[in-house]
Amino acid sequence: LDQLQHGRMTVQQAAVLGREFDMALLVACAKDLMEDTQAAIEELLDTQLFVQRNTPNGIVLSFDHMLVKDAVYQRMLRADRVRLHAKVAQVMEQEFAVSITSAPHLLAMHHTEAGNLERAVYFWERAGELAANQLAPKEAVAHYSQALEMLKQMPESRQRNERELEISMDLAGPLVATRGVGSRKLVNVVERAYELCQG
Repeated sequence: LDQLQHGRMTVQQAAVLGREFDMALLVACAKDLMEDTQAAIEELLDTQLFVQRNTPNGIVLSFDHMLVKDAVYQRMLRADRVRLHAKVAQVMEQEFAVSITSAPHLLAMHHTEAGNLERAVYFWERAGELAANQLAPKEAVAHYSQALEMLKQMPESRQRNERELEISMDLAGPLVATRGVGSRKLVNVVERAYELCQG
């Protein structure tokens, strides 16, 4: 990594995107970087840090090894990670609008890592809805639970509590499907929902 001539910033942006990502998304996110992104991608392919494959929807790049991606990510300053996650979320919403409906969990993850609590809650909730509609209750539970975790970090308010109640009610169905009506987590969700209704 230290021997790269062109790709140091590009590989950091790629590490924030994940193990595998669309080349078009990387290019869009990296256009503000102070280096030639195309030259950087070519160097990363030449050095076999990246692997390329063609799909019907475009070119997909991936790190050759997950350990490389993790090493790049861990070496970054936290402030840089936050900034790059925010950049990815912004680009995905503005230039890759299909991801809002097809992959809300990715937007939720980037907003979470960027510290954008409101947007993180919104997209975790959308991801929960999508999973529930696709009859994937385990994923729905995970996404709705993430939304509730994000809400806990927000200041108490009537609006916040109303959102918590709404998400808790949405979570109940997938919980029944995955853990049954007697699960401790379902009981906790119902008890919390009752408290919110009383408040």
